[in-house]
Amino acid sequence: IDGASHATVKLSDGREFRAKHVVVATGAFYHGGPLAGLLKPCYSYLVAMPQRNPNLTNGMEYPTSPNLFTYGFSHDWCMVHGSCRMSGEDHFSALKAPRAEERCKRLAEWTHRRFPQLDRTSEYTGRYGVYSETPDHLPIVGHVSNSSKICYVVGCNAWGQAIMSCLGHLVPALLGYRAYESKEEKQIEELCSIRRFPVACNNVRATTEKLPIVRDTVTLGDNQIQ
Repeated sequence: IDGASHATVKLSDGREFRAKHVVVATGAFYHGGPLAGLLKPCYSYLVAMPQRNPNLTNGMEYPTSPNLFTYGFSHDWCMVHGSCRMSGEDHFSALKAPRAEERCKRLAEWTHRRFPQLDRTSEYTGRYGVYSETPDHLPIVGHVSNSSKICYVVGCNAWGQAIMSCLGHLVPALLGYRAYESKEEKQIEELCSIRRFPVACNNVRATTEKLPIVRDTVTLGDNQIQ
């Protein structure tokens, strides 16, 4: 709940906390207030494929990878705990049921094709989770107004490690605890500002105590969201 001098956080057990600043860094299942309609939940899949020599990268270019983009997936990998851990974000899975067995199998097969030097195995651990995408595939950061006490840092778009690490470094500047260290930092804040979405500013009432939720229909690209 946004207030004039502080923000109030209400927990499900009834407890309340007040703070000068609140940072909302949440996942794809949060759709309240200014974020209503802006975060699209998609599935991410992961397989861990055991390796006989886990201390080596077996000719792989790096100990950990940059993201590799292929049709329907973006991939990243690392060697950890005796396995090659390969993850893939499914950009076409929004609002659908998860297909963990099928997608994890495809991910394991892709790993064998992309890195034939790895030990081939049909035994692997598969998992799936959820990440968030935004309408323009950029993260959402900052405050909906100059007086707001709530700062948003959300929308990894399947680039969580890279994007959210960068934005996490910006949080002290976003909250006013330090100056921006460079022109580029300020440009990132402006590019990713939550205020680029009119619906976020219109829905700010949803986070203000004792005020009704305002619902507007706004066109974002080819989509209308309410």
